Amino acid sequence: MKVQQSDPALNSGENRTPDPSATKLERFNYFCDFFVCPPLAGFLLYNCWRDLPILPPGRAAFGVALFFLGGLLAWTLIEYSVHRWLFHGAPVLRQLHGAHHAAPQLLIGSPPGSLPLALAMIGYAALYDVNAAAAAGVTAGLVGGYLFYCSVHYATHQLRSGHPGYLDFARRHHMLHHFRAGEDVNFGVTTDVWDRAFGTLFKPEIRRPAQ
Repeated sequence: MKVQQSDPALNSGENRTPDPSATKLERFNYFCDFFVCPPLAGFLLYNCWRDLPILPPGRAAFGVALFFLGGLLAWTLIEYSVHRWLFHGAPVLRQLHGAHHAAPQLLIGSPPGSLPLALAMIGYAALYDVNAAAAAGVTAGLVGGYLFYCSVHYATHQLRSGHPGYLDFARRHHMLHHFRAGEDVNFGVTTDVWDRAFGTLFKPEIRRPAQ
């Protein structure tokens, strides 16, 4: 599905400044995950390194990086799936997520620390019996991916994008989800890979001047 590049949805909806009406409690609630994720991911990466078999430092670092990258890639699919089939599919979650769609500029977040901690516990428990090092490394990647998602999502709604680049792409992609086509497209926030794979990509059409 396509719209013209000049479509107002690409420039509409929000004042790109942090929400001035947010209370201190609302700001704490929203930004808490930004401070929980880095030490949590670091702790998991340390456990991954510790649980790897005795290897030369270079190979051990490669193993940790490989597990972490696997977690990052897995996160992109989790991000898409949760957004599409839970936040826009499950009745209760759809209603809660609707508050964000009704006022995208507001700092609406989950209970402080709940999502990264739940992600870490579920991810680690699911993989621990396979391999302890893999469980820690992949889960660190999931937490890192979630932190990246939080950062990109915050930037798309709260910061101005003055130059072409990744954040400008992410903002346009996400704004089309909010303001076009009944909100049933562009469920990915950090990447459009899974929208392409599942046929939910809504892409602007660039009009080229007549020759």
